[in-house]
Amino acid sequence: MSWSTVRGEGGGKFDSLFKFKAEVKHRVRFLTDQCISMWVHNVPSVSVMKDGRPSTIRGYRTYLCNFEDEGRICHSGLCDMDDPMWDALGDDDKYGRTDNKPDHDKPSHFRKSVTHIIPLWNYETEKVELLRQGNKLFGLLGDMIDARGTLQAFDVQIWKTGNGFRTEYKAAALQDTSFEKTDGIKAEQSELELFIANGLFSDTPADIVTYVSGAAPNKKASENKISASVTNAPSGEISVLFDKIMNIKDDRPDILDDQIIQIVEGVMGKGTDIRTGTEEQLITIYEKLEAV
Repeated sequence: MSWSTVRGEGGGKFDSLFKFKAEVKHRVRFLTDQCISMWVHNVPSVSVMKDGRPSTIRGYRTYLCNFEDEGRICHSGLCDMDDPMWDALGDDDKYGRTDNKPDHDKPSHFRKSVTHIIPLWNYETEKVELLRQGNKLFGLLGDMIDARGTLQAFDVQIWKTGNGFRTEYKAAALQDTSFEKTDGIKAEQSELELFIANGLFSDTPADIVTYVSGAAPNKKASENKISASVTNAPSGEISVLFDKIMNIKDDRPDILDDQIIQIVEGVMGKGTDIRTGTEEQLITIYEKLEAV
């Protein structure tokens, strides 16, 4: 695994994943100079309307395709599988957020994206955690390695700004300092690295096929997020913000479903379909959710 993937030159759930808080600059210490890069299949969520509210049939989930240096191996088996719920998807989930829509509507494979993972020490939680993000934030970390030779000799502030499609992730290097919290860190880091390699994506191909077909109970998704992506869902920039709202529990698992419903109804009125919301309404909803 190398930084080449971060720069675009290269070809289950875990309790200690790092979580950003809105507008908070988190002080962390990276425990290695090497990120683990991988390609993941993105399985879009599918919902139907039930009693005026979206009811999730299949929650959004990512599955491991392969690690950077593994070539054409696909651990999930999704490379050769068309989405069985294609007809229930909106255009953005089918073709990506682009104006270049094809003139056909035939099922397609699950799209892939690159993601990176690196262990860090979180001073706030006093735990070793895994930072999982894409090329933009990891590109900033790569620049720090180019400039200073390592990530491990200094603390780093990482934070996110903006809401919805305006969200940005940033990083700033601090002064070189010794790292004193070393007792027990090495062993815990080893366990995390083993977990990344063997346990982060633990579903079997058979389980994955059952899930993406909508035939499996949506337990994990219903516990961890509110998700919806259906025909006639919002498009363009509003769609990005819509997805952020529906997946808010990725970053904020402490928010209750009732709180989400109360905020949405408070902004748009009872019985209103959130998919009809204006950009201003969706921004207000997202800001209120982040403030909970």
